[in-house]
Amino acid sequence: MDTIDILVTKMSSVKLGLNMSQIERIYRLSEEKNTSAKLIYIHKILPFHQDSISYKSPHIFMLKTFETPFGIIIDEPQKMINIPVKEISPLPYLIKQTCVNGSIWGAVEEDSTFILLLDVIRLIKTDQV
Repeated sequence: MDTIDILVTKMSSVKLGLNMSQIERIYRLSEEKNTSAKLIYIHKILPFHQDSISYKSPHIFMLKTFETPFGIIIDEPQKMINIPVKEISPLPYLIKQTCVNGSIWGAVEEDSTFILLLDVIRLIKTDQV
């Protein structure tokens, strides 16, 4: 059975699932950490962002596919889950049209809520890199 490893995090009340195959490494954001990577907070580039979001424990998710180091800052990961591909639901057309560059591409139900599946590479390629 085909599966995808997803790291679940939350932004406000929205659960997001990040495909682990796109993540090179994860570390806690701290002021002492010196990095030459370009960093961006995820709430600033998602279509349903708010001007201010509080991060309890921000983490940097370094992405695999760029020549120059690039990371997105997301709140603390909640858990890792393995999702069977057949359980992933496509987004309704109207919702899909509001997503930046097709970055939210599906959803999976878990415990009576939905996890939106996020393609972080597509999300940041639009105008950030």
